[in-house]
Amino acid sequence: MKSRATLLVLLLLLSAAAALAGEATAHAYEVSSSPASNGILASAPSSVTVTLSESIKPGSESIHVTNYTSGARVENGTATISSSDPSTMSVGLRTIGAGCYQVAWTATDAIDGHGTFGQFYFEVQKANGDIENCLPSTGESVGGAPISVTEIALRFGLFLGLAIAFGAALLAALVWVPTSLEGEAEAETVRGGLRALFLWGRVGAVVFTVTVAGLWSLQWTTAAGSSLIDFVGSPYIASLFIRLLLGFGLLAAFAHLLGADRVDSLGERSPALWAPVALCVAAIAAEAFATHAAASTAWAPLSTLADAGHLTGVTAWVGGLLVLVRLRAWFFREDNVPFSRQAITRFSQLAFYAVGAVLIGGVSLAVFLVGSIDALVGTVYGWVVLAKISLFAPMLAMGALNHYRHIPEAREAERAPDSIRRIARNVRWESTMGAVVLALAATLTALAPPVLPGAAENVYELKATVGTVRFDFFVSPAPAFPGNYTYSVLLWNTTNGFPFSCNCTGNITYTNVATGIARMLPLDGPHGNHFVNATDTVNAPGTWRIDIDIKVVRGPTIRATFYLQFRPPGG
Repeated sequence: MKSRATLLVLLLLLSAAAALAGEATAHAYEVSSSPASNGILASAPSSVTVTLSESIKPGSESIHVTNYTSGARVENGTATISSSDPSTMSVGLRTIGAGCYQVAWTATDAIDGHGTFGQFYFEVQKANGDIENCLPSTGESVGGAPISVTEIALRFGLFLGLAIAFGAALLAALVWVPTSLEGEAEAETVRGGLRALFLWGRVGAVVFTVTVAGLWSLQWTTAAGSSLIDFVGSPYIASLFIRLLLGFGLLAAFAHLLGADRVDSLGERSPALWAPVALCVAAIAAEAFATHAAASTAWAPLSTLADAGHLTGVTAWVGGLLVLVRLRAWFFREDNVPFSRQAITRFSQLAFYAVGAVLIGGVSLAVFLVGSIDALVGTVYGWVVLAKISLFAPMLAMGALNHYRHIPEAREAERAPDSIRRIARNVRWESTMGAVVLALAATLTALAPPVLPGAAENVYELKATVGTVRFDFFVSPAPAFPGNYTYSVLLWNTTNGFPFSCNCTGNITYTNVATGIARMLPLDGPHGNHFVNATDTVNAPGTWRIDIDIKVVRGPTIRATFYLQFRPPGG
């Protein structure tokens, strides 16, 4: 009855997690683009570039550029991924004129296999500096297919199977065989328990292998038009392929251990005993190198190591607990108290190191992937992390109670049976919470974290050339809502590429296109070829015309015109 209740809780949790995940960012998002979203350019670009938060799976990249008024396609050729930055894709453009253009892009995240898409708009000014002001109010949008219950269930099965296989392998190598060699148990008990461990480990290997194959199949069926060669270019697919091979290796390793003449001849250093441990560690490494943590270039390789350490600790601890519960008839034998006490003591020591890996890796990942308290309490990813933390606390408390109270009590003959029963009860509760932790971990791997690599510098840039002078115009931060901004311009001589330094003064005029209300302010400078102005003059949403006038002493005034769009506050 208790196992059925636990299964029901897990199913409800997976359904709730999938529902929440469907509302969260489950895919790579757009970090930056050139032209920028809602950018109004002084001259026509020759290409469009889109940079995502994570690497793009080769063969999945697509960028279409359309004249917003006529509907004519204007891209030249097909999109390609940058050889120097696998998160950036671009496409060339035919010669285009003034007007508004829509950019629609699609890609598949090479890290988690999720599809993502988006669109944005840009406008090209007329030759006289005017604009059609035809940008739609919708602006930029990004989306992707929602995460399915099937995917989260398969990811949960992958973690559960790996944990069971790893837990069984570790308990056999570090607990059961060393304890049995101390000679405190009957040979039949040792043989039967060890065989039961290997059988349970094989069950975990089957679950692991089947769910990895299921994830491979899910990716194959949901990535229309992809080929096997394209899949090899994805770290996620490559990781699945490696884990599938390791799953078959685990099945073979446990089958070998279950051979009739193997169980009686195993020693602490037997290669056959340690083979499944090594295969599980390799599977954990393959998982860690195809995660969001591995994609965090800002923290690499620490983020990958933290993820691998965290997963190793979780699967060792939770897997060991699940195995203890499944084989409690062997581990918690009241008719063989010395052996049970020694076995549980050894497992407690193993759990101590596993918990250390869980805590160190978990805290590090929270810093790398969550980044802030606001993200922890304000995102679905952060809520799931908090749910994991809330379960680890009572698990730690129960483990500490067993380690510091019940195990020492079991050394006293008259109290040993009761202490063993209490340990068994606590382990059962710990394993239930551990299974829920695995379900939450499966949900986290299917979600994009709040902090992802490739965060673009929050500066907006436009360029215009007037005669032999190029204006590089910057707005910091990138324009969004009306408010305080810093506007600066760098001047360059196009004939020689050097800074255009002059004996001159500068003014900047802000004009609301809708109302025609204008305000002219002086530019601070020149500082070499640099002018700057910081103001809150842009105090209303809509399109603003920015005229920059550089008055050269004993020379003409050079004017460059730019346009900026600002959204309504909260829009």
